[in-house]
Amino acid sequence: MAYDSSAVSDANRTLNAPMGESWRLGTGATYALNKDTDVNVSWALVWLGDMPVDQTKTVSGVRTSGQFDNAWIQAVTGNMTWRF
Repeated sequence: MAYDSSAVSDANRTLNAPMGESWRLGTGATYALNKDTDVNVSWALVWLGDMPVDQTKTVSGVRTSGQFDNAWIQAVTGNMTWRF
């Protein structure tokens, strides 16, 4: 479990890389197939909460505003370790 404060303030948040405070939770497991080979799986959840966005493009002046509600990311990974 981990917590990261936001890398940017709400006023500076952009649509192409929305970042906010995040809580992360993860777990994993390893299974030994034999003395030289392991199979690994992991799961992670990143909860970003609500993130307001208000961005105006410099050249065109087009304004976009809104909010990412209850934003979250999940990832499942797997790999194999082979010792030789």
